[in-house]
Amino acid sequence: MSIKTSVIKSSAVESSHSVIQPTVLLDFKKGKGLPSKVVFSRNSTATYIDKTGILKIAQPGVPRITYNPNTKECLGLLIENDATNLMTNSEKFDDTPYSPAGLTIHPNTNISPDGHRLATRIVEGTTNSLKYILYNRAGSTETAVASVFAKAGERYILRFGFTDYVDNFYEAYFNLNNGTILGTDSTGIDYTNFTSWIEYYGNGWYRCFIRATKATVTSINNGLEIGLTANNTTRVYTGDGSSGLYVWGVQFSTDGVQSSYIPSSMSFISRASSASYIDQTGTIKTAPTNVARYNFSPLNQEIDSKLLLEPSSTNLFTYSEDITNAAWTKTNISTTSNSIASPDGTTTADIFYETSATGIHFLSRSLATTANLIYTFSVFIKAKEYTYGVIEISDGQNTANYFRANYNLVTSTISNFTSNGLLYAISSDIVPYLNGWYRLSFTYKITNGSSTSTAFSIYLKDNTSRVGDGVSGLYIWGAQFEQNNSATNYIKTTSSQVTRSADVYSSSQVTRIEDTCNIPNIEGINLNEGSLYFEANTYANYFKTDQSNRLMCYLQNSNTNRFYDNSIAFWVWNDLSNFHYLRASVTYNNLYEFGDFREFAFANIINSNAKFKSIIAYNANTRNLQVTINGGNTSNSTTSIPAVNKLNFGNGVYGVISKIVYYPKQLSSIIQKQLTTL
Repeated sequence: MSIKTSVIKSSAVESSHSVIQPTVLLDFKKGKGLPSKVVFSRNSTATYIDKTGILKIAQPGVPRITYNPNTKECLGLLIENDATNLMTNSEKFDDTPYSPAGLTIHPNTNISPDGHRLATRIVEGTTNSLKYILYNRAGSTETAVASVFAKAGERYILRFGFTDYVDNFYEAYFNLNNGTILGTDSTGIDYTNFTSWIEYYGNGWYRCFIRATKATVTSINNGLEIGLTANNTTRVYTGDGSSGLYVWGVQFSTDGVQSSYIPSSMSFISRASSASYIDQTGTIKTAPTNVARYNFSPLNQEIDSKLLLEPSSTNLFTYSEDITNAAWTKTNISTTSNSIASPDGTTTADIFYETSATGIHFLSRSLATTANLIYTFSVFIKAKEYTYGVIEISDGQNTANYFRANYNLVTSTISNFTSNGLLYAISSDIVPYLNGWYRLSFTYKITNGSSTSTAFSIYLKDNTSRVGDGVSGLYIWGAQFEQNNSATNYIKTTSSQVTRSADVYSSSQVTRIEDTCNIPNIEGINLNEGSLYFEANTYANYFKTDQSNRLMCYLQNSNTNRFYDNSIAFWVWNDLSNFHYLRASVTYNNLYEFGDFREFAFANIINSNAKFKSIIAYNANTRNLQVTINGGNTSNSTTSIPAVNKLNFGNGVYGVISKIVYYPKQLSSIIQKQLTTL
């Protein structure tokens, strides 16, 4: 009996027209989860990519069907062994254990791979120096793997490496525009076997990996440097004070193994004031004193909420929701208060519209500030007759020091960004909210030593003199000005400034527990002969430096006590030279009887995952065992075959299982080759 080859060409293992029907068909690429007969276990949370390309967290005991973050193609069941991220505050670079040098840190300024606005912008300073964030730790002889998510800004070369912050470092230069590695740099003798690779995660984000063995020769320290360059491989340079890139999600482990991202544990302790957040409807709400805030995305409630932790900040604007107050200067404009619903759901948003006078039409405000400090201005705007305009921030002592930008509420963009003099425009942002609202924010620094104030201007349409129509305008609400490196959640004020207290919290390392899967009793198992088809993608660099085997998929007798006894198995193995092989083996009556069929190397593929298709086919009557891998020649051996009735998969694996099929017949070598051809 054989399978019809004409059927195999299109959908062999699934075809209902095949003469031999599979008794087990697990096609995880269909994205439908696990059938009820599969017993799955994982005693911790774990991350995966969902069908929209967002990095999400699976709860304990929930299997992870993961997707390609760029193409949104379903890849299959993500299976991994135990792993620990030794980092605390893996997503919060403005706190310990990080120390910035030659740059400034601006948290929550871009959408991170998990769909929240949690990415950190790192901006180069103006000195001639290295520009980096240092992670400091003690580390003896160890093989470490580290990773960080990064996205290009004005700078697109990430400098990322290991350092003992004394005399030794080894680092790579990652190009965030095209996903390549420009090269490496090193000094000292403490680091060996350095490897780097990069993976694309969609929306401009790359996950950048480094791996090396650290020897305790000149220092017992082993930390990380996350830095930037002037879009080249020159480590020391003079920055412009406003260019940067984005980072998020650092991971550091000492088992030498690549892993899916493991976020640090973050726990809220207290906060001595009320504070705002975005609820599950996208509306701004207020949490009472000492109540944790869980923020949702304002426009995508499909994204899981996340614990919101912020530093103390003061809204220096009074009357943040009332532009009719005399604190706001109106030049050729009129105002109407409490006209429509604001982002917090109350009818407190105002209108400002141009008069029929000839001149520049704008709303403005001036405040006392201090030179050489970083400030952030933000405001909520909604289109009315006008859908665009200009915002300008200038030095109160010298209006030649300014920056100006056009905002467009239709395209959700900020453009024509210009600056002049001693005012450094560090960043600008436009964030969509419900019902057509946008929050515009601008972060800047004035280096004019004589500066004591800042002027803010919001222009209707443009900043030129013209005749107004007496009607056209915009909706406005929630103005905020704070001495902070980025816009924090909105702080409401009336007649006086208001301070939100800092969130007090703790952070700890996290260990992800291994995934395990099995089918205890396979219906339709054939003790005399059968074929096991296994299709998977392994991580590009997940192997330890020691010589070790990792079981991936195997048939076994359910009465066996040890996982490697009485089994027909696929393994992944690596030797001390870091070559990786797929091997097949049989154990019978607890005796290892059969070794490698053939060497199949998929090492040294560092920029992409290694996909393979394989079949192990057995016949107990003829004592014949066969293996075919990726459409190659079938390997044969004569050996005793154990009686098997259980299917296990995933034990000790790092990778994605796409499909497992069991046929109650030893397939011919021709069919094996057709099924496994990539």
